[in-house]
Amino acid sequence: MNRCWMGILVFSLCIAPAKATDDSATSKVSPITVARAKKKGFATVTHRRQPADRIGYRFFEHSPLTWGTAPRTTDEKTTTSAEVQALIDDFSRRPGVLIMDQKIREKKRWIDQQWRFYLSPAEDGVDLLWVIETGDQGLPEYDGVQPDCLHAIVNLGGLPPRSKRAIRGKIYWYEGTKADLAKRWQLQFGKPREK
Repeated sequence: MNRCWMGILVFSLCIAPAKATDDSATSKVSPITVARAKKKGFATVTHRRQPADRIGYRFFEHSPLTWGTAPRTTDEKTTTSAEVQALIDDFSRRPGVLIMDQKIREKKRWIDQQWRFYLSPAEDGVDLLWVIETGDQGLPEYDGVQPDCLHAIVNLGGLPPRSKRAIRGKIYWYEGTKADLAKRWQLQFGKPREK
């Protein structure tokens, strides 16, 4: 069986507080370190067992992919303030968490918004919480961004003015096969949500 160290990023829209897992940063000392990179707007991730390697994470992309109109009010697809706050509280208490803020100002198709990233070292990678907060204007039905060098496209859209949404993600860095990764993701994030 071919096993390798992997660095893979996945995102999941969070509509309820996540359960802590046995491998979260709150229950074990992580071999992962997350730090601000020298270049503004970047973080660097290192692994104690792989000292020659690192993963870079960029907090802003070039332009969004947009479609549709912004909702005027919240609905069942929008994370509630209590759910977002529960996730923020959980991630803020984790040891070694790196918090990064990014103000997005209107230019080149961007709508004013505030992003806050929480990167929390875990046994098998980095748990990521991305909180998006809109200003006077909401985000259209589809507002896809590429938040990292792996170019996973994440839809932030369908968010009314003066609202918040939390998106959970994971940068996996652990030894295993693709099948191992799929099983691990299923255990940590569960079934993808249906629209």
